Amino acid sequence: MKTNILIRQIIVRISVLCLFVLFGSNNITAQENIVDPIAKFKSLPMGVGKTISFTTSEGSNMDVDISPNGKLILFTLLGDIYKLPITGGSATQITRGMAMNCSPVWSPDGKKIAYISDESGGYGLHIMDTTGKSKRLLTKAKLPLYARFNAPKWTPDGLAVSVDQMVYPLIGGEERLPDSNMPVDSFIGFSSDGLFMYYSDFDLNGNTIIIKYNRINSAKTIIYTARHKQDFSNVRVSPDGRWLTYIAEKLQRPTDSLMIYDISNKKERLLASLGIFSPGGLRHQHYSFSSDSKKLLIGYGGKIREISIESGEQKVIPFSANVNFDLVGEKIYNTHRLLHDSLKVNYIRDARRSPDGSTLIFSALEHIYTMSYPHGIPRTLVNQDQAQFHPTFSEDGKWVAYVTWSDNKGGQVWIVSSKGGNPVQITKISGQYSSPCFSPDGKYLIFVKGEPHLGGRETPGENGKLIRLSLKDKHCEQLADSISLYNNPVFSFDGKSVIYKPRQIDNSSVESKLVVKDLLTHKTSDFAVGIYDNESIKPLKSIPSPDEHYIVYLKNESLYLVPNLKLGSPQVIINSEMNLPIIRFAKSGFDPAWEDHGKKLSWSYGNKYFNIDPQKIIDAATSLLNANPSAKPDGQQFLDVDIPADQEIEVNLKVPKFFAKGTVALKNVRIISMKADEIIDNGTLIIEDGIIKSVGAANSIKIPNGAKVFDLSGKTVMPGLVDLHSHMPLPVEIYPQQYWGMLADLSYGVTTARDVSSSHDMFGYQELIEAGQMLGPRFYSVGWAIRPNTYPRLSKNEAEVVIENRKKMGATVIKQYVLSSRIQKQWLLNAARKQSLNVTNEGASDLLEQLAMIKDGSTGIEHNPDWGDIYDDVISLYAKSGVFLDPVFQYDSGKAYIDDSPRYYFELKYLRDTDSKFLRFTDKLKWAAVFKENLANKNRVDTINPTFIAESRYNTLMSKKGAKIVMGSHGEDLGVGAHFELWALQMGGMSNLEAIRAATLTGAEGLGVQNDIGSLEVGKIADLIILDKNPLDDIHNTRAIKYVMKDGILYDGNTLDITWPFKKKFCIKKFEANK
Repeated sequence: MKTNILIRQIIVRISVLCLFVLFGSNNITAQENIVDPIAKFKSLPMGVGKTISFTTSEGSNMDVDISPNGKLILFTLLGDIYKLPITGGSATQITRGMAMNCSPVWSPDGKKIAYISDESGGYGLHIMDTTGKSKRLLTKAKLPLYARFNAPKWTPDGLAVSVDQMVYPLIGGEERLPDSNMPVDSFIGFSSDGLFMYYSDFDLNGNTIIIKYNRINSAKTIIYTARHKQDFSNVRVSPDGRWLTYIAEKLQRPTDSLMIYDISNKKERLLASLGIFSPGGLRHQHYSFSSDSKKLLIGYGGKIREISIESGEQKVIPFSANVNFDLVGEKIYNTHRLLHDSLKVNYIRDARRSPDGSTLIFSALEHIYTMSYPHGIPRTLVNQDQAQFHPTFSEDGKWVAYVTWSDNKGGQVWIVSSKGGNPVQITKISGQYSSPCFSPDGKYLIFVKGEPHLGGRETPGENGKLIRLSLKDKHCEQLADSISLYNNPVFSFDGKSVIYKPRQIDNSSVESKLVVKDLLTHKTSDFAVGIYDNESIKPLKSIPSPDEHYIVYLKNESLYLVPNLKLGSPQVIINSEMNLPIIRFAKSGFDPAWEDHGKKLSWSYGNKYFNIDPQKIIDAATSLLNANPSAKPDGQQFLDVDIPADQEIEVNLKVPKFFAKGTVALKNVRIISMKADEIIDNGTLIIEDGIIKSVGAANSIKIPNGAKVFDLSGKTVMPGLVDLHSHMPLPVEIYPQQYWGMLADLSYGVTTARDVSSSHDMFGYQELIEAGQMLGPRFYSVGWAIRPNTYPRLSKNEAEVVIENRKKMGATVIKQYVLSSRIQKQWLLNAARKQSLNVTNEGASDLLEQLAMIKDGSTGIEHNPDWGDIYDDVISLYAKSGVFLDPVFQYDSGKAYIDDSPRYYFELKYLRDTDSKFLRFTDKLKWAAVFKENLANKNRVDTINPTFIAESRYNTLMSKKGAKIVMGSHGEDLGVGAHFELWALQMGGMSNLEAIRAATLTGAEGLGVQNDIGSLEVGKIADLIILDKNPLDDIHNTRAIKYVMKDGILYDGNTLDITWPFKKKFCIKKFEANK
């Protein structure tokens, strides 16, 4: 009774609060986690702590605008605005600081400058005077990213500025441009008399057209229709209305051209060949006509150019700029050690306490462990040669049910005495089983069954069946079909019905989160629903309490409690449009479960188990609202309650790490050590217990007595490859025993890899590899990448929560992935700096976004951007910044699967002669067909234009100036793909040794582990590749692998048989080998 009263109190208080906010109390301030978490912020949180200064006479991707009187020029360099006389000379920098500024445009009277800047936390329209002072933000809401690609347009009277289909008067306010059918990001500008405006659209045939719109009578006239199959962008109409210009990028050979069209006589001609081969070009750069329409000012080829409209004659306007590029300070950079000590397991799952409270069970390292509660020593419950997951107690605590997975046989469901002993297999047909649950009377078990196939890297898959099994006669009854394998089905308190998560059938935002099925009538009805707002990570696990008074759910990695009000309709557990009684009681948590008939709510995170009385959560929420009615303001989706768990238990599970024990000598071998430019033509390495003890010329190294000696005459040894951008499609929840992608990577010499977007289960895989239960590279994970669709309302507080959670999981690096505003990225970086975590980023192939990442102190950047037209300013900045840049050529800005992509180029050229090693570790049927097709099409490789080489040349120029260029394969063609990436670096002009360094030592530096791996030096871990051929003679010899050594263990490079310190044949499990 007390519970129901308190629940109603919360509802009443939230409702009153809603009215309070709506009718305007000055005492209520915006809180964290509101619908727009950055709306209240007017400036970036980071200040300047360092300046990179240099002088340049070249500029990259410069915006250029000429003043109305034709005497001055505005242009941009590296996110700042400069002013220059039309005659050229010394440029004056008029913006400084942390903001990224672009697209400056003179006002009609030449007294003001409109420009786009993220100074307020996200992109906005600003104005300032011509000295860079008196800055003012005109837009209230943050502009979308594309808005900055279309420069501001002044109204001819100079009283307002337009951007993104809106007009912003200087005195305040906003108004939409006329013609509601105007496409987004299509506005070109106003005519000089203000009567017309121009914009682009598409005709019924999909051709680009330019429309002249009469603002008086709304008449539309098509003044141009694109006639060529080409990219058509960056359109301008001259002030006198006669000329139309645009940038044309030919699809087959991406070198940009500036085209001009005479509107009066409908003739078109080439005005300038821009000679830009790298993606990006001048598609988004601002350029301008002079006010008399006789010339055009544009930046390309590193210079500012004045082009005569009539003759096409060009004149370079020379400049010299003293660049002051302001940064937050030193980049975030943390190192850590790799030690051959015991592994303290940090990733436990499905922790459950027995009904009598005496025992805790959990899964870790593909085993079920049991321990006396609360501080016992963990021990394995069952010894099996199968991976074990999802343990659960029977109601009387005498039995434990769990599921297994075998790469040979698939999965099964088992029960075993909670004291241990011989388990009993209770299912007959192999499948992918998950989430068993006992009935209250202990006579039945329900679980989810999928096909014998593991899911993808972020979801365990769909098409599951809900099965009820009689423990007496093993009879199985199917209760539901086509449900998510990520499920937690439970029996009702009386055992007469089951509650589970169905599969969402359509694409609507309304989803039945839980349904209840009557086991007698077989009728199904909704129990709880959710309505989502463009979020890809939805509540993943939703579980009602046994008495059905509450629903607990997991969303991302936080836990929420919702009182089940039982108002005659399904309980809504999430809806951004409603003010719901949702309480976040744990900011970090997995695997919620109910214990003691609903009197306790438990969960785990990292290596800890927690429980709490749910009544205390309700009490804490009520007390919080009593003390502070604005604790949950309107628009916030949940009430945050900071409440300690009743019990918090650390599980202390330690296992040995897997590394070689003994001494081995590798003699008479060429050593590419990566210690500076050291090459030892005839050398010897001594390795003891997985650590390099000696390295040098063969005649100077004494081999210890008792050492195993390998004479490697004619061979070459180099450090193992470090792949900083992998995407390993590892299954979640239920793991394989071995995974083909890991095996392929290791066999091709990738001894260390980082997955930059995955699930938190990657932390579990990382521990399996360290313990030697799974073969593969030393593995690093960022967990879930921090994306705008998974964290759409990321606030400062939530950024700190996310980073703290990654730290608890054992992460050393996190990944920011195209968050929607600069301020959110800075919040993440500040939180990461506080927790000593490195940060790598993706920026939607946008160079300006990458420059902002450098300003903000990011550790690394993933993917080359669309470089466009870059020169010494950009190259010098990347070199001086110290940021780790991973080009990731094989993905090539989303072009990984088209015919002119780097991946296709390398596959067609190098994957056509049958490679038994490659087929051994991959899908034989698929790749045998690919080899055959590539062989038949081998002549096509000469017709492919390898456009990535232009990008690689930029990376080489940066590298030679000191930039930190690393290697990342994107998980394309796992194993051999890392070599393709290395070769791509060399094709851009790096020497063979420089390319190898990028793929080894510099990669280790990017991870912060260069003190232990990345080079062959005394005291470092023995991660290395032994090659039959010398890669300094031919870079493609990196693939001629005889042996791979990781942690001192020597593997046969073709089979992964262990050669030393003991001999063991590696048998690829039949099931996994076919996947």
